[in-house]
Parts: sequence; C-alpha cells; structure tokens
Amino acid sequence: MIPTTAVPNPQLRAYFGDDAALDPGDFARQAHQMATARRAAGKAQAVYQLNRHRHLSEVYAINTADDAFGKLLLCFVIAIIGQPLMKPYQAMRRWCLDGLG
Repeated sequence: MIPTTAVPNPQLRAYFGDDAALDPGDFARQAHQMATARRAAGKAQAVYQLNRHRHLSEVYAINTADDAFGKLLLCFVIAIIGQPLMKPYQAMRRWCLDGLG
C-alpha cells in the first residue's frame, strides 16, 4: 500500500509495490530456500511464518492480543537458558516443549 500522503507514481510503486502492507512473497520463498538448504546440510532449525505481519509489526504486537511472536521469543529464551525457571514461566516452558501450543 502506497503511503496515503504520497502521490502515486512509478517510483513509489516500484519501492512499495501494490500492497506493501505485508512482506513480499519473496521473503517467504527465500526463508524456505534457506531452511531447506540448512536441513540438507544437517543444520535444521525451526522456521516460523507469522501471518498478518510485516517487518517489525510482530515486535510491536508483543504482549497484545496477537502475541504469537512474543511467545516464540519466550520459547527461544527458555531454550537458551536451559535452567529451572520461576514458577510463572513453568507452564510456558511446558507449552514450548509441547510444540508451541
């Protein structure tokens, strides 16, 4: 979506596309290619696509009704810490280990 304060022109369309509200499809395709190559190299990693988000909107949504990224981030931190957690986070750890709910 071209900014509403801008006059549509070819340069803006080239930069923003016809619908820049979401990340371009190339982003998802490139992430899939990377994940496939890493898996083939024996270095598989989890890859998540957060629908309805673009660039930083998933970060801005942390601790809101749409907190999918916040939960993934917390699971990442819990996995890195690898130690007993305070009681409030025990249930979250179980949620992470059970496949992200």
